[in-house]
Amino acid sequence: MTTFTESSHLVPEMSSLLITPIRKTYKAHGPCARRDWDEQMDRESEGKQLMWDDSRFNKSKVGDILLVWHHGVGVSCHKITGVKLPSERLSTWSGNVGQTDRNVIEIGSAFTTIPWHIWLEVGGPPRCMGTNSIKAARDGIISIIRADYFNSSS
Repeated sequence: MTTFTESSHLVPEMSSLLITPIRKTYKAHGPCARRDWDEQMDRESEGKQLMWDDSRFNKSKVGDILLVWHHGVGVSCHKITGVKLPSERLSTWSGNVGQTDRNVIEIGSAFTTIPWHIWLEVGGPPRCMGTNSIKAARDGIISIIRADYFNSSS
């Protein structure tokens, strides 16, 4: 028997995908995506809105998907629920001086996670450098999210 997470099937086929890498460890100096992501996980546990920077092109919209890339582990999938102006960035992001022109995206909790081996099978990039949109593997990733067969049980 296969079970599905409700949210994954509500992902429209036309959704755009935004991917962001999260380091395994903290950087010693400068902006650190791992530190920022851990802050978001703390916000989630406190019932606060999850937020992230858009790509430098600021094209994300409500209904798109943010893929949070954890090398060798998997990719968590979060629906984009809101888009705010760069002026609404969190004060804790002030060290990310090169990203002050990026919109802030509001995201929901992870609705599913794609295991690493399946991510690679559907053409997900094995390397990720910075927050960017996914084009080449988009259709395969959307299909796997919508099918959600990796969250199945027998």
